Amino acid sequence: MQQQIHEAISRAAKGETVRFETTHHSTNGHLRAIDFSLRPLRNAKNEIIYLIPEGRDISDRKRMERALSRSKERLSTALRAANDGLWDWLIETDDSYFNPTYYTMAGYEPDEFPAAIDEFIKRIHPDDRERVKNDINAHIAGDSSQYRSEFRFKHKNGDWMWILSRGEIIERNKNGTPRRMIGIHSDITSIKENEYQLAKAQSYIRNILDSMPSMLISVDPDGRITQWNLEAEKNTGTSAVDAKGKLLIDVLPQLKNQMEQVKIALKDRRPHRQTKVVGDGENQAHYSDITIYPLIANGIDGAVIRVDDVTERVYLEEMMIQSEKMLSVGGLAAGMAHEINNPLAGILQASQVLLNRLRKDLPKTRKIAQEVGIEPEKIRAYHERLNFEPMLNSIHESGNRAARIVENILNFSRKSDALMHPENLPRLLDKTLELAANDFDLKSRYDFRKIEVVRIYAN
Repeated sequence: MQQQIHEAISRAAKGETVRFETTHHSTNGHLRAIDFSLRPLRNAKNEIIYLIPEGRDISDRKRMERALSRSKERLSTALRAANDGLWDWLIETDDSYFNPTYYTMAGYEPDEFPAAIDEFIKRIHPDDRERVKNDINAHIAGDSSQYRSEFRFKHKNGDWMWILSRGEIIERNKNGTPRRMIGIHSDITSIKENEYQLAKAQSYIRNILDSMPSMLISVDPDGRITQWNLEAEKNTGTSAVDAKGKLLIDVLPQLKNQMEQVKIALKDRRPHRQTKVVGDGENQAHYSDITIYPLIANGIDGAVIRVDDVTERVYLEEMMIQSEKMLSVGGLAAGMAHEINNPLAGILQASQVLLNRLRKDLPKTRKIAQEVGIEPEKIRAYHERLNFEPMLNSIHESGNRAARIVENILNFSRKSDALMHPENLPRLLDKTLELAANDFDLKSRYDFRKIEVVRIYAN
């Protein structure tokens, strides 16, 4: 310090005003910063007659300058290290500041980036510009407590990047007009891409669920609906929006008993299946296959209930069973018909022989009558008195009728050769009616023969 003073005196003696900063220890031992000056005082002849020293304690100012320097250094470091783009907009002058991260994020150099808000907005996607302006103006007008907007911004490479912009007014003029606004711009391009891919995957899964011909319903452990596909909407008339969040037993009471199966499936951690569950239909019984799949992965608890309408399949199975029965009955009927044919042929043959012998005066008949000493006329009179011929006629007619029935049974039970050939329709219809005439239901006491059928065949 002494050397600085000697140098200052030497320079001041030459007419120079000297000023410098130095330090010295005060009486209490603290180091103080001094702003020291030495200036020459001249007389009327412009001669230096005195050197006037002056010293001011600037310790407090120095501390403030050092604090301010550290603060600026920290702010600069923070702005460089920030992951988001920081901006500061002077509304009055339309001048903006962007931190270094903002330039890196958008791919621009500082001198390439627009400082004016209007120039900045020009680089926003055309479909988003008007909305961003409205969001900013709404905050400036006081309609929103904080400015927030999402928009696409053109990167220097020409790609569109998604930005989440947030900010608020921090200064106003004396009349309350907004003067300064600061905020953050975050690059959310990857988030938006993930959201898009997630929405795409959800839409894909939803389309798969809606294309299923089965009702697919997912419920949580409390029985509240979490998923409801298109088939469920069609069968119940309840939309997915109305169904979600409601109890399954309220929306679909017929599945009330399945909630116990859901609990069992979750407890056992394996699917449960019930087949041909009977439900109420409009005109006939309704059948469903119900399968319950427990959801126990990725922290998700609940179950998926799959309901398949198998009513048509059940009735087809019953028809197939009935057809198989009919085939068995047909085979049995054919066998019985063949067995009946043998004694029936004997009856017809014997009745025909007896009728012939009663109606005709055969030589052999007369010879036998003479051998036993009976006149043929008396034998014929005896038969007439006992009505043998009408009874034999009845036996013969009944036998012929039984023979036709057996023939119809054989024709009905015989396998079709599936060949096309001409057929006599009136005769075919007569046979059909003849076969139907044997239909009789003991339970309803139904007898086809009591129905009068009028046959009018074209020539």
